[in-house]
Amino acid sequence: MKKIIYLFFALGCVLSAKGQKENLGTLINSTYEEISPYISPDGSKMFIVRETNPQNTMAGETQDIWMCQIQNDSVISQAKHLGYPFNTTYKNSLEYQSPDGQLRIIKGVFNKYLDFKKRGYSYSVLKKNGWSDPIPLKIKDYENMQQGKYVTMCMAPSGNYMILSFSETAGDEKSYLYISKRITDEKWTRPEKLPFTVHGDFGPYIASDDKTMYFSSYSRDGYGSADIFVTKRLDDTWKSWSTPTNLGPSVNSENWDAYFIVSPSGRYAFMSSGDGIGGSTDIYRIPLFSKNKEKKEEVLVKEAKPDPVIIIEGIVKNAETNEPMQASLEYFNLSTNVSLGNARSSEVDGRFKIILPYGANYGIEASRQGFYAENLNLDLSQYGEFATVKRDILMKPFKVAAVIRLNNIFFETAKATLLPESQMELDNLVKILNENQGMKIEIRGHTDNVGSDASNQTLSENRAKAVVTYLVEKGIAANRLTSIGFGESAPETTNDTEEGRAQNRRVEFKIISIK
Repeated sequence: MKKIIYLFFALGCVLSAKGQKENLGTLINSTYEEISPYISPDGSKMFIVRETNPQNTMAGETQDIWMCQIQNDSVISQAKHLGYPFNTTYKNSLEYQSPDGQLRIIKGVFNKYLDFKKRGYSYSVLKKNGWSDPIPLKIKDYENMQQGKYVTMCMAPSGNYMILSFSETAGDEKSYLYISKRITDEKWTRPEKLPFTVHGDFGPYIASDDKTMYFSSYSRDGYGSADIFVTKRLDDTWKSWSTPTNLGPSVNSENWDAYFIVSPSGRYAFMSSGDGIGGSTDIYRIPLFSKNKEKKEEVLVKEAKPDPVIIIEGIVKNAETNEPMQASLEYFNLSTNVSLGNARSSEVDGRFKIILPYGANYGIEASRQGFYAENLNLDLSQYGEFATVKRDILMKPFKVAAVIRLNNIFFETAKATLLPESQMELDNLVKILNENQGMKIEIRGHTDNVGSDASNQTLSENRAKAVVTYLVEKGIAANRLTSIGFGESAPETTNDTEEGRAQNRRVEFKIISIK
């Protein structure tokens, strides 16, 4: 039987597999115990818990958080102690880092001296002068609900939902899975039991696609005392999930298998396992693919592979000065107009990072008082491979004569009929106009050069009028709005390519006056 290591109020992190295992080596492993691997949603960092290392904050049987850089699912830097304010007690663990690297969640609630106070979770935000002291997450009724012996949690990469495992029965060594929804950074809804969970489920982890969840269970049919299962979210309610599937003998063994995580690329799973350096527990990885006779990659465990994602990274900039800016970001599925998550650009350098799964048309909206963003549109409705895309966001200050492009307005082809995907952008403009009652604007329509000059002129005028009509129907006074069409007369770029023509087909608004 494998050695089982226990985290603070949580089951340990020993995982076994019958598939090929590769020790990640001395950059991350040592003669001490390395357990509980966690990969940041963007795949750039791995966090582990290292036991009894002399460099840990406290002496003796301690567990501290260490971090190393990874690239292409391989460790590329020596693991370093995470330090203040993340390692201030005897048993420390990191539960989540936001894709942009600016927010971290750790286990425990602490007093003003950063001494452990009680069960729960806290978050820290990266500021110009470093990480803030941990701030408690206020999960409604959580303190009274969790009465069992062990608790675990994971955060969805979007940061909008968390999955918790605990028992409401005092002293219970087994748990159920619950879900809680973000209200604000600090406030979360009362945990609700997931419909598929059974007594004995624990150790959840949500992949970067924000819908594939792995967890372990003592109480389902399997190969050993605890097996790893996978389920997929079926809709945006987060309450409908596929029937959990055992990952099979290539992952599960006759022993205790748990805490299975998968890199954002979907190519490797990571785990802790015994028989490491000096007989200690080390971090290993398992390939989820193999090469066939033609040397093409084939998926080994199809159920374990999450859907592919794209990482969107860039800088929010002041369009006039080109200086980086901090701004609030929100991203939407434009087809359903559902908000999928929130982020923020760094107050240090304006950088942001968002992870989006394939299969939808997305809008990324930036906001800051006194500015309007040329929001991003990313049509990922066609599936592709894991990739990183660089896109900056320009913020234009409110000033007379400023012209701002509305990137997420869509029409039926060759018509002036607004498509539902336009709602996010249009409602954002309504919000700005309501917040700035003295602002008057001109809606401006443009086309590419396909078709006659006359038809393009008419189309551009009608599309601008359609936007004005929408705004008036939403309560904006008609005397604050005018419209004009430019046809194909004012292209932004060449009309010789499809990409250029798409850029030239646009709607803008010009600020006429601000009182």
